Amino acid sequence: VHSSERHFPCELCGKKFKRKKDVKRHILQVHEGGGERHQCQQCGKGLSSKTALRLHERTHTGDKPYGCTECEAKFSQPSALKTHMRIHTGEKPFVCDECGARFTQNHMLIYHKRCHTGERPFMCETCGKSFASKEYLKHHNRIHTGSKPFKCEVCFRTFAQRNSLYQHIKVHTGERPYCCDQCGKQFTQLNALQRHHRIHTGEKPFMCNACGRTFTDKSTLRRH
Repeated sequence: VHSSERHFPCELCGKKFKRKKDVKRHILQVHEGGGERHQCQQCGKGLSSKTALRLHERTHTGDKPYGCTECEAKFSQPSALKTHMRIHTGEKPFVCDECGARFTQNHMLIYHKRCHTGERPFMCETCGKSFASKEYLKHHNRIHTGSKPFKCEVCFRTFAQRNSLYQHIKVHTGERPYCCDQCGKQFTQLNALQRHHRIHTGEKPFMCNACGRTFTDKSTLRRH
């Protein structure tokens, strides 16, 4: 009864509580704006407290008063800064009880656990393919819409995924951060290095179901 241990985490932000009903109240008040006693004059959204309203208003003003002491990143909320700092400290407090994988944010752990359960609750309305997170679904939807919101400032080529843009920029910078420890050849992408490594190891993990012949990569198998 008098224990101060907190065993019940909020699945949205990771904050822990002593009782399940405290978690429910927290989600209602903090994440769902329960009560809606304080209304944003910009968009009409209702918030549960003056503090929540003040934090929300920064989404409109762009005010980011919380600065990282390690880099130039700035944030509108202290919780966002706290999460960001884990990039610098290496802290990963959220642990998968299935495989031991660690994460900086609780929602990343929730997505990861779906690898074990196979759960994919977010379905594409166009083709029916399902995904483990809303973010993955959003990325997938760009296949159907043709949206390419990420633009290269050097050549103005556009990309559907931010990571694709990052990889493309290396074409302009000449950066090749992935180096083969066998022969010294350098690559712009990790998967390219991994494919190259198979030249040295002799590994051929891709098999033709028709004849049993094996190949070092999928593209060679498809051409076969």
